[in-house]
Amino acid sequence: MADNVTVSNAPTSVNTDIPVRTLDKAGEQVQVVAIDYGGAGAESLTVPDFATETTLQTIAVKGQATMANSLPVVIASNQTAITISEQFSEGQAPTFATVGIISASVGISAGTYHKLCFCNTSVNTISLGFDNPAVSNRGIVLRTGEKIIIDGPIKCTTVNAVATASSSNLAIQAFV
Repeated sequence: MADNVTVSNAPTSVNTDIPVRTLDKAGEQVQVVAIDYGGAGAESLTVPDFATETTLQTIAVKGQATMANSLPVVIASNQTAITISEQFSEGQAPTFATVGIISASVGISAGTYHKLCFCNTSVNTISLGFDNPAVSNRGIVLRTGEKIIIDGPIKCTTVNAVATASSSNLAIQAFV
């Protein structure tokens, strides 16, 4: 279909036919409506502070930019207090524990940790217990290749482990 059609007022109107600005959108005529906001005319419409698809895409990209190129954020004047805490974690040397069929400590000393990571690198199932003996297939249970990352703060005296077979390997990474 062509753009710009004429709408007929016949047979009930004494007015002549009215030309209407339209656009052909996938074979369907869509009427173009212009609104004059006091600018240079309806055809060159400029609306202040109007977000277009282009400006929204620009904003989305800025959110992932460096600090100097990011979009600033405004906090309301009546905003309740926002708690900000910086946590700098220092990773201890990664270790391994050989876990048997009797619950025993995996070498985590008493303290507060920001994060604890455990990965079962054996072919057996390993169960963990915090400040208590580990019980086979209870609590935190890690099957072959499974891992768990526990975010802190975590206060514990000991971490114990038990496996479904002797000589099972458990990888450990602690962050203080």
